Amino acid sequence: YYTDERIIFPVRNQQQRQIHPKAIVSYIWEADGRSPHNRFSGASHAFIHDQVRETPQVVDFAGRQVQARWDDELSTVVVTELDGSVIPSSTAFAFVYPAFYD
Repeated sequence: YYTDERIIFPVRNQQQRQIHPKAIVSYIWEADGRSPHNRFSGASHAFIHDQVRETPQVVDFAGRQVQARWDDELSTVVVTELDGSVIPSSTAFAFVYPAFYD
């Protein structure tokens, strides 16, 4: 299942995805006050676990700089403000992200 690129059920917006559908990503989201049915509205960003494990990333997110780093103890990506404040994130297969954040 994890290596097969096929998804066994319909998932929208897969043409937006540029990585293996079952790669693991952590994503952050900040609402903008609009929430169309079955979608999330506002700024979002996904961090690919394999990339962050190799090199921490700093990105502009909703007008501020945030950092994603690999945490060996937790075996996952942790996203923080540059001052170290943790930003809540969700972890999922890569095919999930464009299905909700288009």
